[in-house]
Amino acid sequence: MRGSDDAPFGFSGSVTPLDHPMAGTIADWAERIAASSGLTGCIGIDFMVTPRNIRAIEINPRFQGTVDTVEAATGVNLFRLHYDACRGRLPERRPVPTCYAARKIIFAERSLTVRHSPESWPGYVTDIPWQGTAFLKGDAVVSVNAVGRTHDGCIGRLRNHITAVQQMF
Repeated sequence: MRGSDDAPFGFSGSVTPLDHPMAGTIADWAERIAASSGLTGCIGIDFMVTPRNIRAIEINPRFQGTVDTVEAATGVNLFRLHYDACRGRLPERRPVPTCYAARKIIFAERSLTVRHSPESWPGYVTDIPWQGTAFLKGDAVVSVNAVGRTHDGCIGRLRNHITAVQQMF
């Protein structure tokens, strides 16, 4: 997902799987890059996708912010895959998504203080702050998640969840 106008390439969430004509090619490139990187376990390879180009821009030797959506869409435990890979056991094939999963980070539109206790947030909210935590305009506050059988269904559900959460601020 695109970041804000101030940070158009900043991480603000993700949708899994990627709906793009070159998604298979991107996955092939990622596997080749990972295999030649010398790294072991779960790593992240960031791509910039524009209407005309795809570019690999970075390799991160750590778990990525997309862990939640990848696990939700595929039903695979990435920490288990990481553990196994560090012991020399690689999966036989790529995990296959069975649905769409989305996560959007909600940034404060104004300075605010969280009024709700952690247990009062809906189950589709993660990265929940403690009641009384103060945020400045532009700070990341919570993440909102959704799952759907189709891309449009997932995004529609995510938008509904975001609307409900924004009313809690």
